[in-house]
Amino acid sequence: MRAAAEALVLVALPDGTCGAFAMADVVAARARAVSMGFGPGQGTERKAEAPERLLNSRELAELIGIGDTLVEQMARDGRLPHLRIGKALRFEPGAVLAALRKAQHEV
Repeated sequence: MRAAAEALVLVALPDGTCGAFAMADVVAARARAVSMGFGPGQGTERKAEAPERLLNSRELAELIGIGDTLVEQMARDGRLPHLRIGKALRFEPGAVLAALRKAQHEV
């Protein structure tokens, strides 16, 4: 009689190599990790949040109620967090609002 072939799972390891593990061992390791709080449990998987849309200076100005020239000046002065993509300035609304709130509390 022929022995049943064991299913192996290839797993990418942090050092960039791969390891082959028996399916039963992978399932057991995942269950141990979940029981220790290292991952989502059965049925509790969270959907990845969509990244926040980057705004240009005009869009940000409309959002916070100031002129786009002032937004650009505040970015140049370092008062507003921003990303520079080529010559264009882009803003993450959440980061900008957090910076404005922080500055307001420092006054």
